[in-house]
Amino acid sequence: MSRSKTATAWAVVDHDGINIRSISVTRRAAIINWLVTDARQFISSSHDDDHINALWDAEKGEATVSPVCISYAQRA
Repeated sequence: MSRSKTATAWAVVDHDGINIRSISVTRRAAIINWLVTDARQFISSSHDDDHINALWDAEKGEATVSPVCISYAQRA
């Protein structure tokens, strides 16, 4: 038996909809996830917010980062 649950998170949204690989608890983490998985950028702990935002602005194209509500089924 499974129950449907919801959670709120941040995600990159592009022409295909919510980018599953980008979902995270924070906006910054969603951007970093997308930069690493989709834009193939190397991000390290030495990257500050300004550098991450500059990479995002350069790579995002038409993508946006938004709060989203995710529905999922949890098995009992």
